Amino acid sequence: MSVSRTVWESPSFQGGEDVKNEKFAPPPSVAELFFQAWSSGRLTENGRYGLRDAFLNGQLHPDDLTAVNRLVHAVRRGWLAME
Repeated sequence: MSVSRTVWESPSFQGGEDVKNEKFAPPPSVAELFFQAWSSGRLTENGRYGLRDAFLNGQLHPDDLTAVNRLVHAVRRGWLAME
């Protein structure tokens, strides 16, 4: 009877315990989302969720709030597309 191993149990897998302890990158700032949207001409779904989370946290700097308002205005005017 052969025993099949998963990728995690394979000796050639280099992840091991490091995979469990890996830290995720922090979410992008409003300024980064603003730049990505304007440089690409579209506001992605992930960008919208990032803006929503930043807005709902209630800890937006007035400059960030202005950037969010500009993005909303640009989408309403058709200058930015939503994906």
